[in-house]
Parts: sequence; structure tokens; C-alpha cells
Amino acid sequence: MSSTKVLYVGLAAGAYGVIACYWFTKVMILVPEPYLDEVFHVRQAQAYLAHQWQVWDPKITTPPGLYLLSVFLDQIFCRIPIISDLYLSGDPTNRMRSINLLAALLVLPWSIWALSALVSRKTISSGDKANAQRPVCSKPALRETLLAADAHTALNICLFPPLFFFYALYYTDVWSAVLVLQTLKTSYPWFWGIAALCFRQTNIFWVAIFPAGLEVVRTLKRKGSITRGGNTSLAAITERSWKHSAVYDPIVSEACFEDYARVSLSVGVAAIANIGLVFRALIPHLVTLSVFTVFVLRNGGVVLGDKSNHVATIHIPQILYIWPYILFFSFPILYPYLFNALLPQHWMPPYLRHGSLSNRLPRLIITIPALGLILAATYFNTIIHPFTLADNRHYVFYVFRILLRHPAIKYLVAPVYYLCAWGAVTALGGISSDPRPLVSQSQSSETGSIKNKQEHMDSSPEANRTSFVIIWLSTTSLSLITAPLVEPRYFIIPWVIWRINQPMQLQKASCHQLWLETAWFIIVNLVTGYIFLYWGYQWAQEPGKVQRFMCGNNAGYEYRNTVAAELRKSSRVSTVLDMDVVSSSDETAYANIAITAAKKITAGEADRGLLIGGTRLVVAISANKVKGMRALTVHQYMIAIVP
Repeated sequence: MSSTKVLYVGLAAGAYGVIACYWFTKVMILVPEPYLDEVFHVRQAQAYLAHQWQVWDPKITTPPGLYLLSVFLDQIFCRIPIISDLYLSGDPTNRMRSINLLAALLVLPWSIWALSALVSRKTISSGDKANAQRPVCSKPALRETLLAADAHTALNICLFPPLFFFYALYYTDVWSAVLVLQTLKTSYPWFWGIAALCFRQTNIFWVAIFPAGLEVVRTLKRKGSITRGGNTSLAAITERSWKHSAVYDPIVSEACFEDYARVSLSVGVAAIANIGLVFRALIPHLVTLSVFTVFVLRNGGVVLGDKSNHVATIHIPQILYIWPYILFFSFPILYPYLFNALLPQHWMPPYLRHGSLSNRLPRLIITIPALGLILAATYFNTIIHPFTLADNRHYVFYVFRILLRHPAIKYLVAPVYYLCAWGAVTALGGISSDPRPLVSQSQSSETGSIKNKQEHMDSSPEANRTSFVIIWLSTTSLSLITAPLVEPRYFIIPWVIWRINQPMQLQKASCHQLWLETAWFIIVNLVTGYIFLYWGYQWAQEPGKVQRFMCGNNAGYEYRNTVAAELRKSSRVSTVLDMDVVSSSDETAYANIAITAAKKITAGEADRGLLIGGTRLVVAISANKVKGMRALTVHQYMIAIVP
């Protein structure tokens, strides 16, 4: 890389470091006390620092990876003369928070840059390990441009607001993302995968399922070949995949909807035909999966604590919510695709025009059933977890207040989900002004096998294959639909993987998009940071305690505050007796609260009671233990109005 580009990269890295440190410093000064889930995390870390290994907070759902790392780094920092005085002079909360700042400054940028560089060389999406160390182009100028683009991409991902926000708080998200990225870019995925599971159990999908899917396709392509044309009937594809291990896998920009089914069939048949080879390739990922399975069986579930509020379920609309999320944060990346599809060509500057995108719009025969499935999932499977509307300190609270303002709104946004999903998937194919085939195919008369000849390896370093989209979509779906709670933090890793695999073109449009993305992320971080730091407010039930807006969504006790406020407004309610916990850190068992409330009703001190719990069943059973009490588990509106 030239000295000029090195200087630019160094200045960008320095500016990012200043921004991250400034954010950490402001939070350290203005929010010195543990906030929300930090109360549990900091307390648990302090117990481990005091070598109280048997102490475990029952409210914590994740494994102790973050706390063990804190103990390890604490021992190191305390032994370095220059650092120890500064480190020990801070309060315990900010010392714990500095662990995430360390990852944000030293580990995360390198992990993202290295993985982005690997993707640029097609070692993840196409699996060409033989060429992993070979530049995608022999021209030094183009190679330098690619390296600079990788560095800019890493900078933007580090500035991603839902991730950047937690650089100054003691949460698991930052190190969880770091370890997942390490799993995808190293030769020892089982080691880093198990380490990632020690920070968050749901990482299993990204450290075992996702790389396993990529490895299957990579192994089959090394054994056989890649095809994207010729006879595309299911019978022909099945025959080629079975006899010749030829994987049908067109690039995304050339794939139609039916190709996703063809690719799935081709990979499945080829994998069965080479089951031994595939099994050997999957051994590292099977080790990770086996460790996770043993943990689940011994633990009796996925989460460690607070199991009643974190019950795995099927929540299909979760996969719908991620598409507006991607559009909101990545509109600088997506707007060329949406503009080309929806606007006349003469309305756009020449470098954004790409007429072939209009031909990639979903056909009506695909759109109508897809919208029908979205509406059906919305109607039959929308789950409003109590935590979602429990706490007005989270942005998700206000999003769902809008969606639930009128029964029709959640159905009217179905086309928005669909269009956002189309844009996000289409963006993985890129926009190329000179689309040329990656490979040509020739039929050998001697062996009857299909061979690949690399014709334009240097011309399309950004091309993603259809198999990658299928694997990414499948992994994202599995990681989201099993969670009933809509949590923006659950979308971080799917977005990071999607963003790293964006095929940014080496032309004016891509440079413009990268800088627009940088500016957009800085603006969002400024707004959310300012609101968090300076727009605090107080609840009547907790006077003197400042509440702040943030991106997470875990606390649930405040749900009663919203319900109680609505009941007090009603002319049919004379008095509301509040029997709940007094603060978010109160650990009084819900069963005791339910029994106390039931006794109030049977004693005639109240006419009716409303019990709020994660599964709803636990508090109902507890209340029914009181003689003369009948508590009903309510899951939907029609049951609630039964007299």
C-alpha cells in the first residue's frame, strides 16, 4: 500500500480511536453507576474478582465468559506498572467497562479487516482456499484500492451504532462479535467457537451452523466443479451433482428465485454422494456442536438463569423485522439498488444507472405468495413479549407502540418487509457495469466430468454465490425465530456478516457509498449518544434515579408501570394496588408476589388482579395455590375479555 493510503488509513484509525474513547469517557463521567443489565454483570464480575467462584446471579442468562475474561485481564493490568495505577484508580464499574473498549480499539477492527480481506479474495463465499493468499488482481494500484476499501469497510462496521453503543457499557455484545469473527477467519474454528459460546449461547448458529454450511459447499467445489448454466432442470442438476459432484451455484446477480431451490438440491445431492468427505470436513464444527449439546442437556435448557422469561419458541416475524433494520442502518449501501428498481434511469447520475436491476425485481407470481406468507406469519405468529412493551427506555418500545396503534398497521407494512428483504439480498449480488461470467464449462469426453476454467477471476472479486445467500439466510432465520423477544442486539452479527460480504465496486459509486455510510453512522451515534447522556428522565416510582434511552431491551418489570398507568386513567377503576417489585434490581420471586396478590383478592381487599410474567403460566399456578382463587393464563385478547 502506498504511503498516502497508509497515511489515510492511519488517520481514519486514529479518528475512530478518538471517537470511541470520547464516548467511553462521557459515559464514564455521566453514567458512573451500573445501568440496566450492568447491575447483574458488574456484580457477578466482582464476585469472580473476589474469587467467589460459587456465587452466581440467577438473573443472568449468559455463560460466564465475560467475567472470566475480566478476571484474566484484571490480573494482567494490575501487574503492568504504568497501567496499574490508572486502572486501579477508576471505580469498579468503569474498570469492567474498559474491557469492551479494549476490544473496540485493538481486537475488533483487526478481526473485521482481516475477514473483509478474506472475503475480497473469495475465501468465504466461494471457498477458493488454494488462492487465499493470492491477490485478486496483479495490478498494484487495484490491489491497494482493495486494501483501502477493506480498511474503510472495517472502520464503518466498527462505527455500526448498535455495536458502537456498547463500547462504553459492560455487556457481552462486543466480545461476542469479536469471537464469532475470529471463528470465521481462523484455522481453529472449534477453539474460537467454544470461546464464543462462553459469552453467548445463541452464537452456536454463527460458530457451528454457518461455517459448517460454508465448509460443505467449499469441500464439494474442491471435489467437483461449479456450474451455473446448461440444462437447469431438476433431473439434470441432480444427475450432475450425484455423478460428477458438480454443484449448481450461480452468482447472486444472475440467479432467479428458482435457482435457490436448484442450488439447495444440488448441494444436498452432492453432499450425500460425498458423505465421507463432507463428514471429515465438518469435524471441527461437529466438535463445537457437541460441546453445546452437552451444555444444553446438563443445564436443562439454553439459558442459565431467568429461564421462565427466556423460553425458546417459534417466532417467524423475527425474520421480517431484520429487513427494515438493515435498510435503516445500511441505506447508503442499498439505495442504488432500490433507486434502480423503482425510479426511471434518467433521474439518476450515470454511475448509479444499472438497467439490469429492473429485471431482477421479483415477478408477480413470486411476490403475491410471498406477501401472503408475510401476512399469515404476522397474523398467526406475532408474539408481543411482555418485555417488549415493558420499558420505555428502549427504542423497540416506541416502534411497537406505532405498530400496535391500529390493528391494520402491522399488515400494511408487509410490502415494506418484502421490499427491504429484496434490497438486502440483491445487494449481495452487487452492481457491475460489465457483468461477465466467472467460469466457463467444458465437457470432457474422456471422463465425462465438468471442469471449470477461471476466465475472469480478476474481474469480479466481489461476486457472491447463491449458496452463500442460502446459508446466511438459513443461519439468520435459525438465530432469530427461536427468540420470542425482539432485541436489536440479536441482529448485530447477522448484519455484520451481511455487511462484510457486500461486493463494493471499485468505482465512483462505491467510494461515495462508503463515505455516506461513515457519515450516517456518525450521525446516528451522535444522536443516540446525546439522548442517552442528556435526555434522562425520572419515573414516579423511582424518584431521584435517572432513566436513559438505550438500544437494548431486557428489563421487564416496568411493564406493570405501563399497565397500571392505563388502569388509573380508566373511569371503571377506582384504585390500583401495586404488588410488584420496587425496582429493576429487586429479586423477589414472582411466585411470592402472585400469592400475595391472590390473598388480597380472596380477603376482599381487591376485586380483580393482573399478574404479569414471562411465561404467564408460573404466576397463574402460584396464584391458584391460594384457596378460592382462580387465575387464568392469558395469551391473546379474546381470552382476556372472557367474563
